[in-house]
Amino acid sequence: MNKLDYLYRTSQGQYMQFIERFNQILKLDIPMEPKSKKGINEKDKQLFQYHVYNQMVESNRRAFRSPVIMKIDFYSTINNPPHIHTLTKNYLDLLSTPLEQKKIKRKNLLFKDDRQVEVLIVNHHIEERYNKPSIQIEIMRYSNFIKDLKLINQIQRNDFNCDAENSNFDMDELLEKHNDKVFTNWEQSLETYYDMKDFYKQHVEESNHRNFEDIHLYHAQRSFLTEIEFNIINLVDFYFNESIELPRGFDDFEFDHRKHWFSLGGKSGFSGINIQDLPTAKGETKVFKNEIDNILQNFSKNFSFMSPLLINLSLLILYIPPKNIDIDLDNLARRIVPQINKRLQPAGKYFFRDYEEQGNRANTVTEYQVIRIPRQENDSKEGAVRIMLYPKSPFKNIWDDAQSLIFDWYDMLD
Repeated sequence: MNKLDYLYRTSQGQYMQFIERFNQILKLDIPMEPKSKKGINEKDKQLFQYHVYNQMVESNRRAFRSPVIMKIDFYSTINNPPHIHTLTKNYLDLLSTPLEQKKIKRKNLLFKDDRQVEVLIVNHHIEERYNKPSIQIEIMRYSNFIKDLKLINQIQRNDFNCDAENSNFDMDELLEKHNDKVFTNWEQSLETYYDMKDFYKQHVEESNHRNFEDIHLYHAQRSFLTEIEFNIINLVDFYFNESIELPRGFDDFEFDHRKHWFSLGGKSGFSGINIQDLPTAKGETKVFKNEIDNILQNFSKNFSFMSPLLINLSLLILYIPPKNIDIDLDNLARRIVPQINKRLQPAGKYFFRDYEEQGNRANTVTEYQVIRIPRQENDSKEGAVRIMLYPKSPFKNIWDDAQSLIFDWYDMLD
């Protein structure tokens, strides 16, 4: 091992490489009102592409050829903005091939094809009014994201050369900084809601008691959706699926993180949905949608207090592709989000804000993350989808979570 390689194996060297990767993120800010495929005209399509092209030229960047991780933030200024899944499809299509190749002298704009997207994070900020519309995009090579996950894996084990001085590094303390969850028992919260509902009916004017009831219902729904959390450490385990190291004197054992998360089902307090019948041939999309709808119907029957949702809803979709076919992440989300909207009716406004000030907002999912998990030998040939439901606020996504954990780790080393 030469001196440079040795340096890069230290915590300082690994952090320097992380900063290099961080600085390679391409950020675009297009000052346009987000529109769906049906709502956008040809002029606006071209204008959007010109904005992207000009900002890429200014940054001296070419189209991505390899897999990517991508985040899109939509900021709307209009009442009744389009649903999130209709926006994403429109703009992903516009980011591949220029419409006017005489003016945009490139074969591809941001990437060759949206099938390159391995992690897709989309947030539609419709919960409050904005003075200026915007479409903000962040994109990075997927291989860099994998390197970030590998670094977090090293951080977990404190596996660095010449870092004996960091032997007292406390991983639990680092994780605690990222845990903003307040532990509450959803069953107790639900019981409180029913008790207070009866109380308000007896002692509060009819015109007001519904508002008071909803406060308790909001907290019951929120505690239900936060009982089990999937965080960046879980994703690292998902990718590398390593055996758990036990204290000296105990044998290590194989713990399959994938099987664990995909076997939890819809247990109380954990609103996870597993889908095995991915559409792999023409005509199977309807079967897939029906399966989601049936699962959601049963979910609504078992937990009737969860619909309609007073919560701004975020979806985390983990996707292991079938052995012989793949589905691009946006198409997968478009088959799931409308079903969630239909059955659970998640809030499109902030609960603790003046509804009139927020304008007219549909009941809809406003944030989702779709992560394609690389296949491993023991994965089912049919593939699998796991859908997890979380409160959107405080907003966190898996990419930001990875970066902030690494920044906090380095701060703790000083």
